[in-house]
Amino acid sequence: MPGMTKELQTLFYAGRQFMDNAAADPEASALLSARGIDAAKLQGGETLYGSAIAAVADNGTAFATQIQATDDFNLAFDASWEETQDLARILASAYEGQSEELVLLGLHQRRDSSTGASEIAWPQSKALPAYLPWARNFYARLAEGAFVEMAAAFGYPAEEIAAMSGRVEEVGNLDNAQERAKAHTRQSTEDRDREAAAFKAWFGRQKIVARVALKNKKRLLELLGLR
Repeated sequence: MPGMTKELQTLFYAGRQFMDNAAADPEASALLSARGIDAAKLQGGETLYGSAIAAVADNGTAFATQIQATDDFNLAFDASWEETQDLARILASAYEGQSEELVLLGLHQRRDSSTGASEIAWPQSKALPAYLPWARNFYARLAEGAFVEMAAAFGYPAEEIAAMSGRVEEVGNLDNAQERAKAHTRQSTEDRDREAAAFKAWFGRQKIVARVALKNKKRLLELLGLR
């Protein structure tokens, strides 16, 4: 079960066994009640247990949502990156030697001091912080003036450029969604751990009392998982 660690599995299994059998076995119930572990005390444990289990479920849901958000982001980023790299290569070649156009498109890095030729460069390391601002500028320029005709000449009409620009924005949106999902998972993990700790503390106190109440009662100690 997502969100359920091995430690929590052990805790909840032992706690469930203790509470169920403490209430169901008449002898155990009588001896425990005499030491303060009565129906009200067990109900308090049930409440803590239920809250912890619910927090585990919420954490599992949050984690699953985060995984899906990351998958969606990676898929969109991969696709946008690939199609933009292809177009950048074409236009870098088409505008070779034309520094002004290359600069506007973000394809010009510097001018060779010895030859005066433009050196072509654009983000080729797949890092989102560098890619997003560059790609946004790239597609904005391709919707202007002569760039529109040049892109169309290579099979990228204005509507396709607009669609590719939209996919860049979707990458940004999905990255934001991914980060929100991560933050929610972190919070839900903290909530899970807090609720589990509360039940663990309650259970630990009851075990100490129960071992005293059921001293020398091997059957009952085994029944409650205390041996």
